[in-house]
Amino acid sequence: MMMIDVDPKMKKKKGADFFMRPEDLDDEWVKQHQEFLVEEQRQKITKKFEKDNEKLKAEGGKEMKDKELKERLEVADELAAKFKKENRSGKVEAEGKGPTVEKLSNAIEKLEQRIETMKVQMEDKDGNKEVALGTSKIVSGVTLLRSKYRALTGYVAELYRSSSHRGLLEEVQCPD
Repeated sequence: MMMIDVDPKMKKKKGADFFMRPEDLDDEWVKQHQEFLVEEQRQKITKKFEKDNEKLKAEGGKEMKDKELKERLEVADELAAKFKKENRSGKVEAEGKGPTVEKLSNAIEKLEQRIETMKVQMEDKDGNKEVALGTSKIVSGVTLLRSKYRALTGYVAELYRSSSHRGLLEEVQCPD
């Protein structure tokens, strides 16, 4: 959307499909993500303010007033207002120092590479879980076989002790 803001002809050059939002990202998800970003910004600002206050206090200086925190939080309020405006108008303004189509294209490529890397990592984790589950199934299977073998050998020994079956069992050789 920022590319279209910088160069409106980009929609024709790249095609409308390039600028379409993926199906799994609906408006509700976008709004939730925007709220998350604003809240994350607020938390960062608040933590930084508290850290600065602790530093000032440790150095023997005066703590900053709550007014300073409110002024710093205006950045998060501006971000929320920007998102609200974008949601209403459906247009996104390009941001950054001298935004160009090339810079925005590079940013998209970097994000796509990060997504691919994360997908591969996720698949590796899932694969490792399956290997671990498979190994545990093998171990439990071997344990089950051992217990059945012990039960069977116990049963054979019991039969051998029984005088009525002794002759029959002497004919059959059983390993321990």
